[in-house]
Amino acid sequence: DRIVEDLESRLNGKAGKCIYINLPANKDVITHRDHGYYLTGVHRCHIPIVTNDLVDFFLNGEVINMKTGVCYEINNFNEHGVSNKSDFDRIHLLVDIIPLSLFK
Repeated sequence: DRIVEDLESRLNGKAGKCIYINLPANKDVITHRDHGYYLTGVHRCHIPIVTNDLVDFFLNGEVINMKTGVCYEINNFNEHGVSNKSDFDRIHLLVDIIPLSLFK
């Protein structure tokens, strides 16, 4: 609750999608680009809840080792993917913040 409220305040919007994402141990999400009208205006925020140094997030050719509790805003139109080379599931909280300016 407080995480979502803080993001709404900081990004001047309202939460849209808000889900937990589990990437099982030793699994990958192939590099891809998302599309669709919904993503054109939202701030997509990933907050790692359970992760470790063997989980890499790839964004436009850059490797990011996301840290627990840090918020990362990702533009899903950019090329991205994930590799979990650990024996533990990776769990993220994904929150989309829709800017108030899009509400009319």
